[in-house]
Amino acid sequence: MPMLRPDAKVASDIVFYQLGTKFVDNEREIDHESDDLMYYSLSVGHHVGVIDCFEEKFRCGFETYLEVLGVLPEGSDVRYKLEGIPRRGEIQVDKTHLVLLEQGIAGIAGPVREALSPEAQAWLASFEASLEAMKRQPAIYLMGRLVQR
Repeated sequence: MPMLRPDAKVASDIVFYQLGTKFVDNEREIDHESDDLMYYSLSVGHHVGVIDCFEEKFRCGFETYLEVLGVLPEGSDVRYKLEGIPRRGEIQVDKTHLVLLEQGIAGIAGPVREALSPEAQAWLASFEASLEAMKRQPAIYLMGRLVQR
């Protein structure tokens, strides 16, 4: 089991947000000659004043999340990645994590998956759908966070 943040011991949920919109936080209009620079800035991100707007996509209770972690192989990279939420309070999931996460989640199949609670199965289905969406649109990314109820 991962080392839990102290705030994980109170009633908590794990919420996954998906990037919905990006906009440039500026107070003046960008001239037409600078369009290329603006689009480059959007790809570079918040370091240059780009604001990411996230929408909640799915959530589960903390215990449900721990249930899913518990069926992943101890010491595996996928488990370590997902344990980042109880350990640090949040994780980011982007296109660089797709192969790792898809392979790891695919390992939760058959009787193991069927033995999970309905809540854990629903979380897995939502997570898999988000990974699939990310494959189709690599600019999508997720932010998973520990939030207090």
